[in-house]
Amino acid sequence: MKIGNIYSLFIIIYFLQCACSDSNDKLQFATEYLERYGYINHNNTSNVQDEETYNASSLQTLFREAISNFQQFYHLPENNGDLNNETISLMERSRCGVKDDYLLVPFSVGSNKWNKTKITWNFLRVTQDPYINVAERAFTTWEKVTKLKFEREIIFKPDIVISFADGFRQHYDRCDRSKVSLCSSDFDGRGGVLAHATMPRQNPECLEIHLDRSEDWIYSRDIQNQSGYSLYWVLLHEIGHTLGLRHSSNNNAIMNAVYNPTYHDLSPDDILAIQYLYGVPDVPKPTPPPPPPSTSSRILQTTTTEKIINSTPQVNPPQICDIKKFNAFLILNSNLYVFYKTWVWIIDLKVKVVGKPEIITDYLTFLPKSFKQVDHIYRRPSGDILLISDNRLYLFDFPSFIPKNGGMGRALDNLGIPKNKHISQYLIRTQATPTIYIL
Repeated sequence: MKIGNIYSLFIIIYFLQCACSDSNDKLQFATEYLERYGYINHNNTSNVQDEETYNASSLQTLFREAISNFQQFYHLPENNGDLNNETISLMERSRCGVKDDYLLVPFSVGSNKWNKTKITWNFLRVTQDPYINVAERAFTTWEKVTKLKFEREIIFKPDIVISFADGFRQHYDRCDRSKVSLCSSDFDGRGGVLAHATMPRQNPECLEIHLDRSEDWIYSRDIQNQSGYSLYWVLLHEIGHTLGLRHSSNNNAIMNAVYNPTYHDLSPDDILAIQYLYGVPDVPKPTPPPPPPSTSSRILQTTTTEKIINSTPQVNPPQICDIKKFNAFLILNSNLYVFYKTWVWIIDLKVKVVGKPEIITDYLTFLPKSFKQVDHIYRRPSGDILLISDNRLYLFDFPSFIPKNGGMGRALDNLGIPKNKHISQYLIRTQATPTIYIL
Protein backbone atom coordinates (compact mmCIF):
# COMPACT_ATOMS: atom_id res chain seq x y z
CA MET A 1 0.00 0.00 0.00
CA LYS A 2 1.35 3.41 -0.94
CA ILE A 3 1.77 6.09 1.69
CA GLY A 4 0.04 8.63 -0.50
CA ASN A 5 -3.21 6.68 -0.13
CA ILE A 6 -3.13 6.65 3.66
CA TYR A 7 -4.49 10.19 4.00
CA SER A 8 -7.60 9.30 2.06
CA LEU A 9 -7.98 6.20 4.23
CA PHE A 10 -8.36 8.45 7.28
CA ILE A 11 -11.53 9.73 5.69
CA ILE A 12 -12.76 6.32 4.48
CA ILE A 13 -12.43 4.75 7.92
CA TYR A 14 -14.36 7.56 9.56
CA PHE A 15 -16.95 7.58 6.76
CA LEU A 16 -17.81 3.99 7.62
CA GLN A 17 -18.56 5.04 11.19
CA CYS A 18 -20.95 7.83 10.34
CA ALA A 19 -23.77 7.96 7.82
CA CYS A 20 -24.25 11.73 8.06
CA SER A 21 -22.97 13.47 4.91
CA ASP A 22 -22.43 16.68 6.87
CA SER A 23 -20.09 14.84 9.24
CA ASN A 24 -18.31 13.31 6.27
CA ASP A 25 -17.67 16.80 4.88
CA LYS A 26 -16.25 17.91 8.22
CA LEU A 27 -13.97 14.86 8.38
CA GLN A 28 -12.63 15.51 4.91
CA PHE A 29 -12.14 19.20 5.70
CA ALA A 30 -10.34 18.40 8.98
CA THR A 31 -8.07 15.84 7.31
CA GLU A 32 -7.05 18.23 4.56
CA TYR A 33 -6.52 21.00 7.13
CA LEU A 34 -4.32 18.86 9.38
CA GLU A 35 -2.25 17.72 6.43
CA ARG A 36 -1.87 21.24 5.03
CA TYR A 37 -0.64 22.73 8.31
CA GLY A 38 1.77 19.98 9.27
CA TYR A 39 -0.17 17.88 11.77
CA ILE A 40 -0.33 14.89 9.37
CA ASN A 41 2.72 14.09 7.30
CA HIS A 42 4.62 11.12 5.95
CA ASN A 43 6.64 10.81 9.13
CA ASN A 44 3.41 10.22 11.05
CA THR A 45 2.83 7.08 8.97
CA SER A 46 6.33 5.63 9.14
CA ASN A 47 5.05 2.79 11.30
CA VAL A 48 2.31 1.80 8.83
CA GLN A 49 4.24 1.83 5.59
CA ASP A 50 3.38 -1.69 4.49
CA GLU A 51 0.29 -3.80 4.38
CA GLU A 52 1.42 -6.08 7.22
CA THR A 53 1.54 -3.32 9.81
CA TYR A 54 -1.30 -1.24 8.36
CA ASN A 55 -4.70 -1.50 10.04
CA ALA A 56 -7.67 0.76 10.68
CA SER A 57 -6.92 1.08 14.39
CA SER A 58 -3.44 2.49 13.84
CA LEU A 59 -4.74 5.06 11.36
CA GLN A 60 -7.47 6.14 13.75
CA THR A 61 -4.83 6.56 16.46
CA LEU A 62 -2.68 8.74 14.21
CA PHE A 63 -5.67 10.83 13.21
CA ARG A 64 -6.72 11.39 16.83
CA GLU A 65 -3.14 12.29 17.77
CA ALA A 66 -3.09 14.88 14.99
CA ILE A 67 -6.36 16.41 16.22
CA SER A 68 -5.12 16.36 19.82
CA ASN A 69 -1.89 18.13 18.83
CA PHE A 70 -3.93 20.82 17.10
CA GLN A 71 -6.24 21.20 20.11
CA GLN A 72 -3.31 21.50 22.52
CA PHE A 73 -1.47 24.00 20.35
CA TYR A 74 -4.48 26.34 20.33
CA HIS A 75 -5.39 25.64 23.98
CA LEU A 76 -8.85 24.22 23.34
CA PRO A 77 -10.54 23.03 26.55
CA GLU A 78 -10.94 19.49 25.20
CA ASN A 79 -7.79 18.02 23.68
CA ASN A 80 -8.60 14.32 23.69
CA GLY A 81 -8.53 14.02 19.88
CA ASP A 82 -12.30 14.12 19.34
CA LEU A 83 -13.31 16.12 16.28
CA ASN A 84 -15.85 18.29 18.11
CA ASN A 85 -17.65 21.43 16.93
CA GLU A 86 -15.23 23.78 18.70
CA THR A 87 -12.29 22.21 16.89
CA ILE A 88 -14.02 22.49 13.51
CA SER A 89 -14.99 26.12 14.23
CA LEU A 90 -11.38 27.03 14.94
CA MET A 91 -10.21 25.30 11.77
CA GLU A 92 -12.73 27.32 9.77
CA ARG A 93 -11.36 30.67 10.96
CA SER A 94 -9.16 32.72 8.64
CA ARG A 95 -5.46 32.30 9.20
CA CYS A 96 -1.91 32.42 7.85
CA GLY A 97 -0.94 29.81 5.26
CA VAL A 98 2.39 28.91 6.90
CA LYS A 99 2.46 25.53 8.65
CA ASP A 100 2.26 25.30 12.43
CA ASP A 101 5.21 24.16 14.50
CA TYR A 102 3.08 22.50 17.14
CA LEU A 103 5.76 22.04 19.79
CA LEU A 104 4.33 23.58 22.96
CA VAL A 105 7.05 26.13 23.75
CA PRO A 106 6.70 29.76 24.93
CA PHE A 107 7.71 31.02 21.51
CA SER A 108 9.07 29.38 18.38
CA VAL A 109 11.82 30.64 16.10
CA GLY A 110 13.43 29.18 13.02
CA SER A 111 16.99 27.93 12.75
CA ASN A 112 18.04 30.79 10.44
CA LYS A 113 17.85 34.57 10.55
CA TRP A 114 19.17 37.63 8.75
CA ASN A 115 22.90 38.14 9.23
CA LYS A 116 22.53 41.92 9.10
CA THR A 117 20.52 44.54 10.96
CA LYS A 118 19.52 46.84 8.06
CA ILE A 119 16.78 45.18 5.99
CA THR A 120 15.10 46.68 2.91
CA TRP A 121 11.57 46.05 1.65
CA ASN A 122 9.13 47.06 -1.07
CA PHE A 123 5.43 46.67 -1.82
CA LEU A 124 5.29 45.74 -5.50
CA ARG A 125 2.70 47.20 -7.89
CA VAL A 126 1.16 49.31 -5.14
CA THR A 127 1.24 53.06 -5.50
CA GLN A 128 -1.52 54.11 -3.10
CA ASP A 129 -0.14 55.82 -0.03
CA PRO A 130 -2.48 54.07 2.45
CA TYR A 131 -1.03 50.64 1.64
CA ILE A 132 2.56 51.88 1.80
CA ASN A 133 1.82 53.66 5.10
CA VAL A 134 0.42 50.47 6.63
CA ALA A 135 3.51 48.50 5.60
CA GLU A 136 5.81 51.18 7.04
CA ARG A 137 3.87 51.13 10.30
CA ALA A 138 4.13 47.32 10.54
CA PHE A 139 7.90 47.34 9.96
CA THR A 140 8.32 50.17 12.48
CA THR A 141 6.48 48.13 15.11
CA TRP A 142 9.10 45.38 14.86
CA GLU A 143 11.91 47.92 14.67
CA LYS A 144 10.95 49.47 18.02
CA VAL A 145 11.64 46.27 19.96
CA THR A 146 14.85 45.05 18.33
CA LYS A 147 18.13 46.15 16.79
CA LEU A 148 16.77 45.84 13.24
CA LYS A 149 16.31 48.85 10.96
CA PHE A 150 13.96 48.75 7.97
CA GLU A 151 14.04 50.92 4.86
CA ARG A 152 11.93 50.89 1.71
CA GLU A 153 13.89 50.13 -1.47
CA ILE A 154 12.14 50.89 -4.78
CA ILE A 155 15.04 50.76 -7.25
CA PHE A 156 17.25 47.79 -6.41
CA LYS A 157 16.12 44.34 -5.29
CA PRO A 158 14.88 44.57 -1.70
CA ASP A 159 15.35 41.97 1.01
CA ILE A 160 11.61 41.52 1.56
CA VAL A 161 9.08 41.74 -1.28
CA ILE A 162 5.36 42.23 -0.55
CA SER A 163 2.80 41.60 -3.29
CA PHE A 164 -0.84 40.74 -3.87
CA ALA A 165 -1.67 37.40 -5.51
CA ASP A 166 -4.89 36.08 -7.01
CA GLY A 167 -6.99 33.70 -4.97
CA PHE A 168 -7.93 30.25 -6.30
CA ARG A 169 -4.97 30.43 -8.67
CA GLN A 170 -1.32 29.57 -8.59
CA HIS A 171 0.79 32.67 -8.35
CA TYR A 172 4.39 33.65 -8.80
CA ASP A 173 7.34 34.66 -6.67
CA ARG A 174 8.50 38.20 -7.39
CA CYS A 175 12.01 38.32 -5.93
CA ASP A 176 13.80 37.36 -9.13
CA ARG A 177 12.36 39.42 -11.98
CA SER A 178 14.62 37.72 -14.51
CA LYS A 179 12.69 34.45 -14.39
CA VAL A 180 9.18 33.16 -13.72
CA SER A 181 8.90 31.02 -10.61
CA LEU A 182 5.67 29.54 -9.28
CA CYS A 183 4.98 29.92 -5.56
CA SER A 184 4.88 26.59 -3.75
CA SER A 185 1.68 27.59 -1.89
CA ASP A 186 -1.68 28.71 -3.20
CA PHE A 187 -4.72 30.59 -1.93
CA ASP A 188 -8.32 29.41 -1.50
CA GLY A 189 -10.42 32.46 -2.35
CA ARG A 190 -12.24 34.59 0.21
CA GLY A 191 -11.58 33.69 3.82
CA GLY A 192 -9.41 30.74 4.75
CA VAL A 193 -5.78 31.56 3.98
CA LEU A 194 -5.19 35.33 4.06
CA ALA A 195 -1.46 35.42 3.36
CA HIS A 196 1.76 33.47 3.56
CA ALA A 197 5.46 34.25 3.73
CA THR A 198 8.84 32.60 3.33
CA MET A 199 11.20 32.26 6.27
CA PRO A 200 14.94 32.90 6.22
CA ARG A 201 17.22 30.18 4.97
CA GLN A 202 20.99 30.15 5.30
CA ASN A 203 22.32 33.48 4.05
CA PRO A 204 18.89 34.78 2.94
CA GLU A 205 18.84 37.19 0.00
CA CYS A 206 15.19 37.88 -0.78
CA LEU A 207 12.04 36.71 0.99
CA GLU A 208 8.41 37.13 -0.01
CA ILE A 209 5.07 38.01 1.53
CA HIS A 210 2.00 37.15 -0.58
CA LEU A 211 -1.42 38.64 0.27
CA ASP A 212 -4.64 37.16 -1.11
CA ARG A 213 -6.03 39.73 -3.53
CA SER A 214 -9.56 38.32 -3.23
CA GLU A 215 -9.90 39.45 0.41
CA ASP A 216 -11.44 42.75 1.48
CA TRP A 217 -8.48 44.54 3.03
CA ILE A 218 -8.86 47.33 5.59
CA TYR A 219 -5.91 49.70 5.65
CA SER A 220 -7.26 52.24 8.15
CA ARG A 221 -6.35 52.08 11.85
CA ASP A 222 -10.01 51.89 12.88
CA ILE A 223 -11.34 48.48 11.86
CA GLN A 224 -14.41 48.58 14.07
CA ASN A 225 -17.72 48.18 12.22
CA GLN A 226 -15.89 47.36 9.00
CA SER A 227 -16.09 44.08 7.14
CA GLY A 228 -12.78 42.73 5.96
CA TYR A 229 -9.32 42.03 7.28
CA SER A 230 -6.79 44.37 8.87
CA LEU A 231 -3.87 44.75 6.47
CA TYR A 232 -1.73 45.98 9.35
CA TRP A 233 -2.35 42.89 11.51
CA VAL A 234 -1.69 40.47 8.65
CA LEU A 235 1.47 42.29 7.52
CA LEU A 236 2.76 42.48 11.10
CA HIS A 237 2.32 38.70 11.34
CA GLU A 238 3.88 37.87 7.97
CA ILE A 239 6.85 40.20 8.54
CA GLY A 240 7.51 38.16 11.68
CA HIS A 241 7.89 35.07 9.48
CA THR A 242 10.36 36.80 7.16
CA LEU A 243 12.44 37.69 10.23
CA GLY A 244 12.58 34.05 11.38
CA LEU A 245 9.60 33.63 13.73
CA ARG A 246 7.35 30.59 13.59
CA HIS A 247 3.77 30.35 14.77
CA SER A 248 3.16 30.85 18.47
CA SER A 249 0.81 28.78 20.60
CA ASN A 250 -0.01 31.92 22.58
CA ASN A 251 -3.51 32.91 21.48
CA ASN A 252 -2.80 36.58 22.31
CA ALA A 253 0.36 36.76 20.20
CA ILE A 254 0.61 38.41 16.80
CA MET A 255 2.49 35.29 15.67
CA ASN A 256 -0.49 33.07 16.44
CA ALA A 257 -1.64 31.71 13.08
CA VAL A 258 -5.36 32.49 13.50
CA TYR A 259 -6.49 35.99 12.51
CA ASN A 260 -7.43 37.90 15.64
CA PRO A 261 -7.34 41.71 15.26
CA THR A 262 -8.42 42.11 18.90
CA TYR A 263 -4.70 41.96 19.65
CA HIS A 264 -3.06 44.52 17.36
CA ASP A 265 0.14 45.11 19.35
CA LEU A 266 3.13 42.83 19.85
CA SER A 267 2.70 40.62 22.89
CA PRO A 268 5.52 39.83 25.34
CA ASP A 269 5.70 36.47 23.57
CA ASP A 270 6.39 38.16 20.21
CA ILE A 271 8.95 40.52 21.72
CA LEU A 272 10.84 37.73 23.48
CA ALA A 273 10.99 35.76 20.23
CA ILE A 274 12.34 38.59 18.07
CA GLN A 275 14.82 39.67 20.74
CA TYR A 276 16.01 36.09 21.07
CA LEU A 277 17.08 36.28 17.42
CA TYR A 278 18.28 39.87 17.11
CA GLY A 279 18.75 41.26 20.61
CA VAL A 280 17.21 44.25 22.34
CA PRO A 281 17.20 47.71 20.76
CA ASP A 282 20.07 50.01 21.45
CA VAL A 283 19.03 52.34 24.25
CA PRO A 284 20.63 55.77 23.93
CA LYS A 285 22.35 56.68 27.13
CA PRO A 286 20.96 59.84 28.72
CA THR A 287 23.34 62.78 28.70
CA PRO A 288 24.28 63.39 32.33
CA PRO A 289 24.04 66.99 33.56
CA PRO A 290 27.34 68.78 34.13
CA PRO A 291 28.60 68.25 37.69
CA PRO A 292 28.28 71.24 40.02
CA PRO A 293 31.50 72.99 40.96
CA SER A 294 33.08 71.39 44.00
CA THR A 295 34.59 73.28 46.88
CA SER A 296 37.99 72.60 45.39
CA SER A 297 37.11 74.28 42.10
CA ARG A 298 38.94 77.43 41.30
CA ILE A 299 38.10 80.14 38.83
CA LEU A 300 40.67 81.35 36.36
CA GLN A 301 39.87 84.82 35.17
CA THR A 302 41.20 86.65 32.15
CA THR A 303 40.32 89.98 30.69
CA THR A 304 37.75 88.42 28.34
CA THR A 305 36.67 84.97 29.63
CA GLU A 306 35.94 83.13 32.83
CA LYS A 307 36.65 79.36 33.00
CA ILE A 308 35.81 76.90 35.77
CA ILE A 309 38.26 74.06 36.35
CA ASN A 310 36.96 71.23 38.53
CA SER A 311 39.64 69.29 40.34
CA THR A 312 37.25 66.46 41.41
CA PRO A 313 38.94 63.22 40.27
CA GLN A 314 37.22 61.07 37.58
CA VAL A 315 36.00 57.69 38.88
CA ASN A 316 37.62 54.89 36.90
CA PRO A 317 35.42 51.85 36.18
CA PRO A 318 36.48 48.66 37.97
CA GLN A 319 38.15 45.73 36.21
CA ILE A 320 36.05 42.56 36.36
CA CYS A 321 39.06 40.33 37.07
CA ASP A 322 40.00 42.40 40.13
CA ILE A 323 36.70 41.78 41.91
CA LYS A 324 36.51 38.89 44.37
CA LYS A 325 32.76 38.99 45.08
CA PHE A 326 29.92 40.30 42.95
CA ASN A 327 26.55 41.50 44.22
CA ALA A 328 24.18 39.75 41.79
CA PHE A 329 23.82 38.04 38.41
CA LEU A 330 21.02 37.91 35.85
CA ILE A 331 20.66 36.13 32.48
CA LEU A 332 18.28 37.65 29.90
CA ASN A 333 18.07 36.84 26.20
CA SER A 334 21.54 35.28 25.96
CA ASN A 335 23.10 38.19 27.88
CA LEU A 336 24.73 37.83 31.29
CA TYR A 337 24.36 40.86 33.58
CA VAL A 338 27.00 41.02 36.32
CA PHE A 339 26.31 43.56 39.09
CA TYR A 340 28.95 45.11 41.31
CA LYS A 341 28.20 48.18 43.41
CA THR A 342 26.94 50.87 40.98
CA TRP A 343 28.25 49.05 37.88
CA VAL A 344 26.95 46.34 35.55
CA TRP A 345 28.77 44.31 32.91
CA ILE A 346 26.57 43.21 29.99
CA ILE A 347 28.18 40.11 28.49
CA ASP A 348 26.88 38.49 25.30
CA LEU A 349 27.07 34.75 26.04
CA LYS A 350 27.44 33.97 22.34
CA VAL A 351 30.51 36.18 21.96
CA LYS A 352 31.84 35.83 25.54
CA VAL A 353 33.82 39.04 25.42
CA VAL A 354 33.88 41.22 28.51
CA GLY A 355 33.97 44.95 27.87
CA LYS A 356 33.79 47.95 30.12
CA PRO A 357 30.99 48.12 32.72
CA GLU A 358 28.04 50.47 32.48
CA ILE A 359 26.63 52.68 35.22
CA ILE A 360 23.43 51.06 36.44
CA THR A 361 21.55 54.31 36.99
CA ASP A 362 22.13 55.29 33.35
CA TYR A 363 19.53 52.62 32.55
CA LEU A 364 17.51 52.44 35.77
CA THR A 365 17.04 56.17 36.11
CA PHE A 366 14.33 55.76 38.74
CA LEU A 367 16.77 54.51 41.37
CA PRO A 368 17.51 57.05 44.14
CA LYS A 369 20.70 59.12 44.29
CA SER A 370 21.70 57.14 47.38
CA PHE A 371 21.79 53.90 45.35
CA LYS A 372 24.86 51.83 46.24
CA GLN A 373 24.35 48.31 44.92
CA VAL A 374 21.91 45.64 43.71
CA ASP A 375 21.22 43.21 46.53
CA HIS A 376 18.98 40.82 44.57
CA ILE A 377 17.54 40.77 41.04
CA TYR A 378 15.56 38.22 39.06
CA ARG A 379 12.97 37.91 36.34
CA ARG A 380 9.43 37.01 37.35
CA PRO A 381 7.31 34.51 35.36
CA SER A 382 5.33 37.50 34.05
CA GLY A 383 8.50 38.86 32.40
CA ASP A 384 8.94 41.86 34.71
CA ILE A 385 12.24 42.39 36.55
CA LEU A 386 12.25 42.55 40.35
CA LEU A 387 15.19 44.33 42.00
CA ILE A 388 15.95 44.72 45.70
CA SER A 389 18.30 47.44 46.93
CA ASP A 390 18.71 48.99 50.38
CA ASN A 391 15.63 47.20 51.73
CA ARG A 392 13.38 48.49 48.94
CA LEU A 393 11.77 46.47 46.19
CA TYR A 394 11.56 47.83 42.63
CA LEU A 395 9.58 46.33 39.75
CA PHE A 396 10.18 47.39 36.15
CA ASP A 397 9.48 46.32 32.59
CA PHE A 398 12.14 44.83 30.33
CA PRO A 399 13.49 45.97 27.90
CA SER A 400 11.92 49.43 28.30
CA PHE A 401 13.18 49.79 31.94
CA ILE A 402 9.91 51.58 32.78
CA PRO A 403 9.08 51.18 36.50
CA LYS A 404 5.78 49.52 37.42
CA ASN A 405 5.21 51.33 40.70
CA GLY A 406 6.17 54.87 39.76
CA GLY A 407 9.85 54.26 40.49
CA MET A 408 9.61 54.87 44.24
CA GLY A 409 9.84 51.21 45.16
CA ARG A 410 8.27 49.54 48.18
CA ALA A 411 9.85 49.18 51.58
CA LEU A 412 10.37 45.52 52.47
CA ASP A 413 8.86 46.03 55.92
CA ASN A 414 5.59 46.89 54.16
CA LEU A 415 5.68 43.34 52.81
CA GLY A 416 6.04 41.90 56.31
CA ILE A 417 9.84 41.56 56.28
CA PRO A 418 11.42 43.00 59.46
CA LYS A 419 13.78 45.93 58.99
CA ASN A 420 16.62 44.20 60.82
CA LYS A 421 16.44 41.13 58.58
CA HIS A 422 18.36 40.62 55.34
CA ILE A 423 17.11 38.47 52.45
CA SER A 424 19.71 35.82 51.77
CA GLN A 425 17.83 33.72 49.19
CA TYR A 426 14.55 33.55 47.33
CA LEU A 427 12.54 30.90 45.53
CA ILE A 428 10.68 31.77 42.34
CA ARG A 429 7.32 30.08 42.20
CA THR A 430 4.78 29.81 39.39
CA GLN A 431 2.56 32.62 38.15
CA ALA A 432 -0.20 31.48 40.48
CA THR A 433 1.87 31.56 43.68
CA PRO A 434 4.07 34.24 45.28
CA THR A 435 7.83 34.41 45.56
CA ILE A 436 9.21 32.96 48.80
CA TYR A 437 11.99 34.96 50.50
CA ILE A 438 14.40 33.22 52.88
CA LEU A 439 15.83 35.44 55.60
